[in-house]
Amino acid sequence: MAMAANTMVKGLSGIVAGTARSVAAAKEKIRQPGLDCVMLDLNLNGELSLCIAGELQERGIPFVFCTAYSHAFDEV
Repeated sequence: MAMAANTMVKGLSGIVAGTARSVAAAKEKIRQPGLDCVMLDLNLNGELSLCIAGELQERGIPFVFCTAYSHAFDEV
């Protein structure tokens, strides 16, 4: 999923700041300056990324949840 999203963003002349496979790695990535928006998988290697969404919301950075799990939102 991440590779397809990266390809789509680059195809639209966007810049991919990076990908993260864990909540800890995502926290590092979202602290980079100059983020315009974030595509956030709800499940990062078995951890829910809701804390990342909360931090993005507090900082006023738009985000969208993307997930390959059709049942992922049953847990929220």
